[in-house]
Amino acid sequence: MNNYNFATLNDEEFEEICKDLLREELGLDFRTYKKGRDKGIDLSYINGEKKIIGQVKHYPKSKFSDLKSTLKKELEKVREENFEKYILITSLDLTVNQIQEIMIVMNGVIKSEDDIYDLKKINTILQKKENEWIEKKYYKLWLSSTTVLNRIINNAQENNIEYYIDEIERKLKLYVVTENFNKALEILNKTNMLLIHGEPGAGKTVLAEMLIYRYLDKGYKLKFISGNKIKDLEEIMSNNKEEKEVIFIDDFLGSNFLEMFTQTSENKLVFFLKKYLNKECKKVILTTRTIIYNKAIQQSEILNRFSIEFEKYKLEVTSYNMIDKAKILYNHLYFNEIPKKYKKKIKDEMAYSKIVKHRNYTPRIIEFFTNVRRVLQIDPSMYINFIFKNLNNPSEIWKNEFENKISDEERFLIYTLFTFQGNIDKYILRNAFEDRYNYEIRNNNFTRIQNAFDKSLELLSKGFIRVIRGMNEKNIIISFINPSINDFLMNYLKNNIDEIKRIVCSVTYIEQLEVFKTNSVIRQSTYVNNEVKKLIKNRLIGGFKNIETYKVDKNIYILEMIILLYNNDSTMREFIKDILYSFIKNESIGSKQNLNLLIELLENKNIVLSDIEDLYKKEGIIQKGEKIILNKIQHIENFVKYTKMIKSMISYEDVLALFNKEYLAHTVDRLCEQAISDFCNEISFINECGFENKNNELYFDYNEAENLLECNFHRYKENIFFDYKEELSYFLLYERMKNSMETLFDLYYKENILEAMEDIWNEIHKANVTNKVIKVYQEYKGKSSSDRYNYKKYESEEEQIFNMFNRL
Repeated sequence: MNNYNFATLNDEEFEEICKDLLREELGLDFRTYKKGRDKGIDLSYINGEKKIIGQVKHYPKSKFSDLKSTLKKELEKVREENFEKYILITSLDLTVNQIQEIMIVMNGVIKSEDDIYDLKKINTILQKKENEWIEKKYYKLWLSSTTVLNRIINNAQENNIEYYIDEIERKLKLYVVTENFNKALEILNKTNMLLIHGEPGAGKTVLAEMLIYRYLDKGYKLKFISGNKIKDLEEIMSNNKEEKEVIFIDDFLGSNFLEMFTQTSENKLVFFLKKYLNKECKKVILTTRTIIYNKAIQQSEILNRFSIEFEKYKLEVTSYNMIDKAKILYNHLYFNEIPKKYKKKIKDEMAYSKIVKHRNYTPRIIEFFTNVRRVLQIDPSMYINFIFKNLNNPSEIWKNEFENKISDEERFLIYTLFTFQGNIDKYILRNAFEDRYNYEIRNNNFTRIQNAFDKSLELLSKGFIRVIRGMNEKNIIISFINPSINDFLMNYLKNNIDEIKRIVCSVTYIEQLEVFKTNSVIRQSTYVNNEVKKLIKNRLIGGFKNIETYKVDKNIYILEMIILLYNNDSTMREFIKDILYSFIKNESIGSKQNLNLLIELLENKNIVLSDIEDLYKKEGIIQKGEKIILNKIQHIENFVKYTKMIKSMISYEDVLALFNKEYLAHTVDRLCEQAISDFCNEISFINECGFENKNNELYFDYNEAENLLECNFHRYKENIFFDYKEELSYFLLYERMKNSMETLFDLYYKENILEAMEDIWNEIHKANVTNKVIKVYQEYKGKSSSDRYNYKKYESEEEQIFNMFNRL
């Protein structure tokens, strides 16, 4: 018979169990209240005039005096509430005198001592046979059983592994039961062996340890090693073939797994695994990093043959869903005794939402920044910065793997993939890798390995790299398995100027230089020095004809690079003019993008206005450069950028001549019409124009659509003119342009836009959408009694996470 102390549960988990217990005990369907608005109420049941409320107090490390103090405060909250019964549930083990003290403190709010549920009473209810399902539902409840704990401790003492079990117990509180646990248990029960693989920091070892804990309770003895020291494991195994043992080999291929690849070693490993596969009394649990496993299978013929067997034992630990991520973070903050002032920062700034959504989230990083000793060394005001510094640069997770566990060819492939921002077509990646590899062979004395690309890709597959196959066999995308690898490399390269040079000199595609264009960390770092800039210039201009492109316009891309990296550099004037002339020839010079580039090149002093005049002379157009550009401008953004530039390049008299009244009138209308057109292209509120009638039928509300349209257009217009007020006022255009845009919108555009919105809305909402909550409720009504209690009122992920962290 199990007795529970609930020490492994956080407050939310304890509250959920109490809700299910009261449902079973009283036959009433209680619901929970959101924290922060509960008015002293955690649970409630309301049926007509009948109202029962409950307060749940989970105090695993507190004293009775703490409970009393809290109840005095709660009394003031609930005194004005109208209810038939008030129930108190606490995880403290209360004496008869303490229960009587509570009755006095609550001053008639609690009507009977029977309405106080303490540790003993909760355990009595849980021990009823009809409530066995609750223990199955809440795995961590089982882990908090004193009977289980004592059984495992005795087992540990007999096998001299108390220190190891202590470490597992520490992790129990932090553990969140995910679908991986149930999958792993199913594989282990069916096959007696489980291979857990995944990325560094994904939670492989913790999952293995939770499984071990379960088997220790069933009387299994733990035998474990780390790495591939099979001989050591055999020496500690029992001679009794019928003795129940759970065998745990953490990092089973070993951190120095290449040393294992002698025929003797691999035979020993495979022989050992096969020896225990068919023995019901032996359970084998293995963990390894995916990259190590893939390399071992490729390099070992024996393991390769055995890998077919491995398929039915494998479980890959991959990413967690948002709720599981939130629970992992919450448990670390709850159980690690983080001072309130630090948790308050996370709660008040809602940093938890950004943390669980962060692309580099792993349990290992969460463990790092919730370590209480580490936290106490940080000022509370800097705690959020500390968290995101580690999330944004998770270098320690990947550094050891990258430096010590892979070959040069594999590193070349990783660097090449990095230049494509970690995601690219396999064919393109192969071409770029081959050029990088040829460069290394020519310049750094590397010896070619046959099929280096395919071998490297296979070895890195899933460990660093993910291979995504489309429906078409030729459509294969290669990406990093985790975005944190890209971030790691970005920071790793900051201290490696030699590698930067090798990347620049060996690129195949112009897009590979994107990392220097879009990544401010790299671009602004000191190692993008004049020498590196010179290399990029030579690659862009000297190799212009042979550098390839697969998605961007080569000319535009090069101009963007020049603007970004070569301020006040006129040495490329003739090269730039050739590109601009091609724009003039194909009549693309007037596009918003190309005009921006042209203006920025002038601002950057890469070219001058007379260069524009020279180019148009070739086409028979003789006109001032400033006039030529102004005639091409269609967008307010271009116009403002241009006015800023032109004021510094020509005299005030020439500016007045350029912006004469007649010309400005024409320009204003042109710019305003384009701005309204741009607004139409950005409309995103059409779905908000629908409402339900009395028959629950959706319809397009024209008046609401008109209000939304006018409101959004006004906001759009104000944003434009707020940003550009100074420059437009210089030419006395601010009020004039605002009025012109309003007039054009009201007279010529609004009605047409509303008609188009209605057509689009009707197209989207042809079929009525069933109400989600009704559907969930109908599913709930069809469930059996115990299944119903697994039902949770529909809430969005955001709401669930908000309510969870509102408890901090």
